[in-house]
Amino acid sequence: MSPLTTTAPLVVSVFLDQPILAVIYLVTIAVAVWLFRDALRRGKSIIVAAIWAVGVLILPPIVFFAYLYLRLKTEGSMTEPPISDSE
Repeated sequence: MSPLTTTAPLVVSVFLDQPILAVIYLVTIAVAVWLFRDALRRGKSIIVAAIWAVGVLILPPIVFFAYLYLRLKTEGSMTEPPISDSE
């Protein structure tokens, strides 16, 4: 028997017994996708954006707030879109 077939029912039963875990994982994945797309939109390379996204999957609150802090520190505003050089 492969490990996947023996652990899959366990994972499913955990999510059925504690659905809040599924919600937490879905929110974490959504934050990682948002962070990746935001980093790309703000001119970061794909590698840097991917590192931020993977980091938020590993240590969600620490990496997320570090990204927001550095974003605020370097750009000055959380709500305005990035300033492009073409203007």
